[in-house]
Amino acid sequence: MNKCAIIVTYNPNLEVLKNLCKQLFIANVKAIIIDNSDTINKEALSKLGNEKCEVNFLNGNEGIAKAQNVGIKLALLQKMDLIYLFDQDSIISPNFLSLLSKPLDFKKANVSAPVAIDERSGSELPSFKVSSFGFIKKIFSYNSSEILSVDLVISSGMAITAKTFEKVGLLDERFFIDFVDFDWCFRCKEKGVPIYIAPNAIMEHSIGLGASNIFGGGTIHNYQRSYYKVRNCFILLRQGHVPICYSLRMLFLIYIQQLIAIISLKERKNYISSLYHSTIDGLLARFGKRN
Repeated sequence: MNKCAIIVTYNPNLEVLKNLCKQLFIANVKAIIIDNSDTINKEALSKLGNEKCEVNFLNGNEGIAKAQNVGIKLALLQKMDLIYLFDQDSIISPNFLSLLSKPLDFKKANVSAPVAIDERSGSELPSFKVSSFGFIKKIFSYNSSEILSVDLVISSGMAITAKTFEKVGLLDERFFIDFVDFDWCFRCKEKGVPIYIAPNAIMEHSIGLGASNIFGGGTIHNYQRSYYKVRNCFILLRQGHVPICYSLRMLFLIYIQQLIAIISLKERKNYISSLYHSTIDGLLARFGKRN
């Protein structure tokens, strides 16, 4: 079976990236690095390239959706049967990949994801079940004795059979970043493609600047990232495969998060400007990379 991991990088820590690649090589998994950096020492990153590691440069930040799509297309051209998605700072244990792929039937369209742990708090980041009306239920899988079926997971650490992309398609590049993974998961749900949590596959993950406990919580990001969080809710509202109640709930929660940021963080003017422009661009369907 041919297996590869797509790693999207943006000004990466090369030592952390090398360690991730080392674990992949030990597991006989090829690494395909897609570099999204605006400025990077190409020579240093190119040195990682060998027969087990392919390095590709986009020569600027084209967004995580496009970078992942470039990697997925390369993987499919190389007849890969199983594709893993990783961030540049992913840290995995020697047996992580075998535990992660355990729930999968490689002959069918299906997806597996790890238990994600917030590296700041040490608490588990939930995955979600979504009702037909768009109401969500948080699912916690840590210490579970069984493989769980869920609807929404973050992309970092995903294991995806190649047949899944034939059925579901690639990622939507209009999002650029934020909701790329959840939108794709909703398409899996629409197509009847199962997503599993492998409870023994544990991976730490870093998100945002911190969490809010108001109205169900959430993550506060910097003002540049916050622009995409708000604007992309308007893309979700236009997606037929995403329940309207879910999109409206996320829009409400993210507006609350932005108000918290405006009140509590120093860069108040930047957050106000970000909220204004993201709302206007969302309403006018200006998507993709912000100019």
